[in-house]
Amino acid sequence: MQQTAKVAVIAIGLATIVVVQAGAQSASSSNPFAGVKRLFDRGPKPVTTEDGEVLGPPVKLDFVVVDGKEDLAKSLRNSSLIAAALEEDRATGQDILAAARGDYARVLGTMYDEGYFSTIINITLDGVEAAEIAPLDAPRYVGHVVVSVDPGPQFRYARADIGQLAPGTSPIEAYGVGQLAGTGAIKRAASTAITDWRDASYAKARVASQEIIADHNVSKIESNIVLNPGPPVTFGTLHATGNERLSTRRLLKIAGFPEGEKFDPEQLETVRKRLRRSGVFSAITLVEAETLNPDNSMDVGLTVVEQKPRRIGAAFEFSTTDGGMVSAFWLHRNLLGGGERFRVDAEVSDIKADSSVMDYSFGMRLERPATLHPDITAYLDLDLEQDREPEYEEESASYALGFNYIRSERLTADIALKYEYAKIDYGAGFYD
Repeated sequence: MQQTAKVAVIAIGLATIVVVQAGAQSASSSNPFAGVKRLFDRGPKPVTTEDGEVLGPPVKLDFVVVDGKEDLAKSLRNSSLIAAALEEDRATGQDILAAARGDYARVLGTMYDEGYFSTIINITLDGVEAAEIAPLDAPRYVGHVVVSVDPGPQFRYARADIGQLAPGTSPIEAYGVGQLAGTGAIKRAASTAITDWRDASYAKARVASQEIIADHNVSKIESNIVLNPGPPVTFGTLHATGNERLSTRRLLKIAGFPEGEKFDPEQLETVRKRLRRSGVFSAITLVEAETLNPDNSMDVGLTVVEQKPRRIGAAFEFSTTDGGMVSAFWLHRNLLGGGERFRVDAEVSDIKADSSVMDYSFGMRLERPATLHPDITAYLDLDLEQDREPEYEEESASYALGFNYIRSERLTADIALKYEYAKIDYGAGFYD
């Protein structure tokens, strides 16, 4: 049986295309540990049942593309459900048949992405077309699978319309008359246009309609994408859930949500970065409301998962010249219930078998995020040290009150008021 892709009119919704693409991208990664497993494989394994019964030698999988387009063969293998099943040692006849029946759509979606709209697909299991095998008649074992694809001519755009676009923007270069046509370029053109509208505060911009017409006589595609930008949007209210030990008031302070301001996706990313930077949470999810408020403001849902509040660690180092060093720390991520980060460090160094003289250090640091401003962290520092060298002995203490301001990932500022006290002994007693 031949699975053909010869169609006169293709009415594909953008959501359908996206699903095909997402599925193709995830075909070879349904098992997150498959890559690690392959590192330790010692070679192909025979096909066995769940009970350990050997059914036959490893399944052979070949991809054949007419005209020998190797790049296409690689793309097809990467999107193939059969290849993914074999990588995960799911190789019984039932597994292979189920994957093969699903691969007709996978292969067709991949060919559409590459601009081939007249594709002929054959998938054979030991010489039998997979589409002709009923699901309940699956063989116990399949030894050889061949995915054969005749791509046909590659189509080009005779028409590539998209509108309305955000002011000051234009379609991507790949989506234009005369360019190689493919659903991949169509998806990128639509998603880029929607992103442009969202950057201009139109948070609910969407694809209103889409039409693709394939003319197989001249290998041309006519594509028309109609966008609905919706109204300009402002930020509404941030609704927070999931916080248990951190107070909601402090959570909102740390987030610094720009309520009432024009919608900007970068602002949402800034909120996410502030929350992540606090160190209190292990997971942060921001979800935009599906519908707007009557005033065209948009609420946002925030769900967080808090990390365990306490953490402890220790380390040991040894050097042939400086001797041993032991250090330890204790950390609390939410000391007073407002996201305060408190850390205590202690260290003993210069530990040697032939000497009882050692160096000591002790430090405490308390940080409070979102002090005066969401991007300003206030901190208190205390450091005590005792340093013993053959020539001198020093004891010191320092106290600091400071503020750290993070303007961007590339620009930060730190200001502190610090007091230091030290006394040194060169053999004749300590002096300040």
